Amino acid sequence: MNRLEVFQIEVAPEVRERHLREISAKVATAPRRRRRFALVLVGAILLVPLAAVAAEDSLPGELLYPVKRILEPVRALFDEEVVADHRVDELEILVARRTPRPEIERPVREAEEAVASRGRPDLIQRLEALIDRIEKEPQVEPTTTTTATTRPDTTVTTSPLDTSTTRPPETTTSSAPPSSDSATTVPARDSTRP
Repeated sequence: MNRLEVFQIEVAPEVRERHLREISAKVATAPRRRRRFALVLVGAILLVPLAAVAAEDSLPGELLYPVKRILEPVRALFDEEVVADHRVDELEILVARRTPRPEIERPVREAEEAVASRGRPDLIQRLEALIDRIEKEPQVEPTTTTTATTRPDTTVTTSPLDTSTTRPPETTTSSAPPSSDSATTVPARDSTRP
């Protein structure tokens, strides 16, 4: 018996046709799948560096900041100082923008941790100067106005930033008839004027 005779298998013609159609269909769709995969791959290859460049200058709270934080360990493989440098640079920008103290506390902690792990004297000095600046700046509260109504035709308006007097603001009565609004706003009289 010949070796070729052992491997010859009889297949019914309809089964053979069905198998050939299935193979032809798979071969026909393979290039489309490869093209899609290639496009997705090229898109990812281009998108990651673009996102990294765009995220480089992002600050805490911004859209691309998580991308920056994710890519920092990769950059740290080439430059061990990158994390500490970024945290101090971010803190400098936040301090220059006069970011409110509650929003700046976490970046300060992160900068302290990053600088402590590196121990670079120049970063330590920059961070200490920034912390001193934060502590010396007065805490500015947002300017909100509170309104209290004592009578339908009288309204007292005060501002939390008004420090001109320690006495409570005086109530001024409006002589105008009540309007269709729920209250008429009348500014408090300055008690320092004669």
